[in-house]
Formats: sequence, C-alpha cells, structure tokens
Amino acid sequence: MRPAALLFLIPALAAPLAAQERATSLEAFLPAEHWSRHALRRLAGIGAVAAGDAIGAWPLARSRVRRLLEDADTSTVAAAALTRHHVRHFESEFDTFTTAPVALHGSLEAGMSAHGARLRAGRSFLEGDYSGPVDIPDDVHPAFDASASLRLMNRLVLAAALRDTAGDVHIHEAYAALRAGPLLARAGRISFGLGGASNGGDFVLDSPPPFDGAVLELPEGFGLPRPIGRVRASLLVSRMARSGDIEHPWFLAARVTFAPADNFVWGLQRAIIFGGEGNEEVTVRRLLEALIGLTDTENKATNFENQMVSGDLFWKLPDRPVSVHAIWATDDAGQAFINVPAVVIGADWHVLPFAPSLGAGVDVSIITPQKATYPPWYIHRGLGDGWTDRGTPLGHPLGGHGRELLLTVQGSGTNIEASGRFFVRKRGRFNLFAPDLEGNSVGVGTDGTFYAAGPLRLGFRLDAERHARAGWTWSGGITAGVSALAWR
Repeated sequence: MRPAALLFLIPALAAPLAAQERATSLEAFLPAEHWSRHALRRLAGIGAVAAGDAIGAWPLARSRVRRLLEDADTSTVAAAALTRHHVRHFESEFDTFTTAPVALHGSLEAGMSAHGARLRAGRSFLEGDYSGPVDIPDDVHPAFDASASLRLMNRLVLAAALRDTAGDVHIHEAYAALRAGPLLARAGRISFGLGGASNGGDFVLDSPPPFDGAVLELPEGFGLPRPIGRVRASLLVSRMARSGDIEHPWFLAARVTFAPADNFVWGLQRAIIFGGEGNEEVTVRRLLEALIGLTDTENKATNFENQMVSGDLFWKLPDRPVSVHAIWATDDAGQAFINVPAVVIGADWHVLPFAPSLGAGVDVSIITPQKATYPPWYIHRGLGDGWTDRGTPLGHPLGGHGRELLLTVQGSGTNIEASGRFFVRKRGRFNLFAPDLEGNSVGVGTDGTFYAAGPLRLGFRLDAERHARAGWTWSGGITAGVSALAWR
C-alpha cells in the first residue's frame, strides 16, 4: 500500500477510537435533581433504553447519561423525537464530548428563590419531650448555583458546587471521582439517592441532602444467566452530623439491581444509621447482627441502629409505550416486612396518543400505620432524629404514616424539558410533621428548563401543598443559567 493511501484510513480508525474513548471516559456527576433521570426512565418505558440502565442509584456521571442518550434505539417515531430533544438539550448544558486529556467545565445559575410556611421534622416523640415540627422562616432571596469540574486523562474528575439556599452560601458538593476498570468511586461531599422505580418518593432514600462520605459502584455491572441477568450495584459509606443525642452516627446505603431482560428490572435496597458517639461501640459482630435483622440481643440493643429495606420492580409492557412498577418496603427488618409494610403501585403511559411529546403516570402509595409492638415508620427512640438528617426527611414525603394518590406528566419539546404533578395525601398521626401536617392535603408541583439561544437556559420550579390544619406550604424559584466547556 502506498503511504498516501494511509491518509484515507485515518478517519476510519479515528471513529472507533473516539467511540471507545466516549464509552469509557469519566465526567462529573449530574445534579441530583437533573431532568435526565426522568428522561431515561421514560425512554426505558418506550423501549429505547434498557430498563437496567435507567432504573438505578442516582446521580449518574454525565458521560454515562450522554452515552445512554446517544445510543438509544430510535427505530420508532416517538423514540427518535424524544431522543433528539434530550440529546440537544443535554449538549446545550454540557457541550459536546471531547477526547482531550484535560477538560474544564463550568456552569452558573442565578435567580430568585422563595419558600413559605415550611417545616422541619421534630425530635422523635417516643422520647417524651416532643414539641412538634420546627418552623422554617419564610424567605425570598437571590439564589445562585455555581459548579466546576476538571477532568484528567478521562479517568479522574475533581468537581465542586457552591449553592445559595435561604441566603446561606455553602459547599453543596465537592468530590473526587475515579474510574478503575469496572469500578467507579467518589469521595467527598456527594449526592446519592437509591430510588428510581416510581414517579413519587422512595421509602428508603428519596431526595436527601448531600452526604460526606464515599460511593463505590459497578455502573456497567456484570452478566449472569437468567432469571438474574445483568447485575449492577452501588454502596454509600458516610457519617452524619448527629441524630438526636448521638453525634456522628454512621450511614450506609446500598442498591443492587437485576435485569434479566431489557424491559424488566428488579432491585433491592437497604440503608442503615448506626453507632456514633454516645451509642454502643461499633463492632463487627454488632454490625453483622444489625444487617441480619436481629434487634435486641445479648450483644446489641435495638437502639444501636435504625434501618430501611425495600424491593422494587419496573416492567415495560411488550409492544406498548406503557410500564408498571411497584415497591414493597419496611422500616426495620424481620416480620415488619409483612406486618407493617409500605407499598407503591403505579403505571405510566410514556407517549400519549393525542400528544406524543407528553407522558403521564399514576402512583398509589400507602404506609401502614403502627401495629402491635412495631413502632411508627421513620421514628426511632435511640437515634432521636428518626429517618431524617437533622430534620430533613430522607424518605417518602408522606413522612411515615398515610397514603397518597399521585398523578404526573412529563414533556419534552424542541426547547423545553418539563414535568408536573398533582397529588392528594392523607397523613396519619404518626407522620414526622404531626400534628401540623396531619390529615388531608392537596398539592401541585412543576419544574422545567427552557433552552434559549446557545448555552443559555431558564429554569423554573414550584411546589405547593394545601393542608387541612397548617394551610399552604410552598417553595419555588426561577433561574437563568449558562454552562460551557471552558478549556480543553
């Protein structure tokens, strides 16, 4: 072959090399509330993305979400339109992929934020000094979110984000992420959530504040014969500031998913708060007894730990843009899984016949009230803040007792990603915010991003709930944002 002919091979060789680099590259992780989480779930519901890739621990690295969107099956009209919108919007926020060994990405959002009549959960009323939930002062203030990430050699990422909430500027995230073969690790101040099967809240770990700790994941997983299929796993290890009188308790959370087919995934997840200063000393035996589900033993008291367990499934119906999902959860282990469970059952029509850009869903959630010797959900005597982080709930917005009917809608268009929800709730007398939020309530919520020219985007958010006793609680905000691949 003549040397000049080699020039014609360069594009052919560069394309697969770039594709391989794109597949293995690591980028910073998405914001915990990013729209792409719902977008992937919706694409799984129409068969464009494998369910095992979409229903898992969150957030995902930007590179992984980018690859899932770009590799989506676009053989149907609906899938092609949705994927085209998602990819365009994603690239508007995070620029196009680059194979450069060093890349710096930055973003800034600024606007106004407000909230009114919001509450923070009170101390456990099992302690005898319960005074009810704590009022959060009403506030209207300027808000901003600034983030930056530095990627080195496509394997190491350093990232940080500053956020202003209620007039308080703080480090929202600051972490290092490293990919080594099939393993992906993050350490620092990180966002982490376990849910994904339902439209509404997850009972174990829904939308918690950031954790100070480390996450180890197998994002691509490994394959086993059916009925197990592809296995993916995530593990969080962290320490909390306090829980009641206990200082610096440990917090572990894990999720494992099994995908025997592209249209079906089921998962198991568990989280546990244990130990800490002022509690029994953490030993291997005590921790193993807690993980097994033993409560009071000769070696360990039940106050040593507080834990949640759940199982969930997501199934896309064959030949239809429809999926069904379910969650079965328990506060603590043992017979509570049968006697006092929490349940979600729901379904989604991901492409409506009269409006293909829209999808809709319905969820019914029930948390069983206290029964016999079982304490109320999310309440704990020894770890006095219950299933919260200093009053911020870690689990379902029902707060531990009640039921909810939730209707949702998702939409994606040429210049917008948006979602909306309407719900009816009835909280029981054992919820974390009792007695203020006890009884019936109705609420609405909406959030979205409008993509203007170039990298400019406009964001909006509103959540409002009308309670029988407390009246309105609400929060919202509007922002303008811009992001760019600043250097490469």
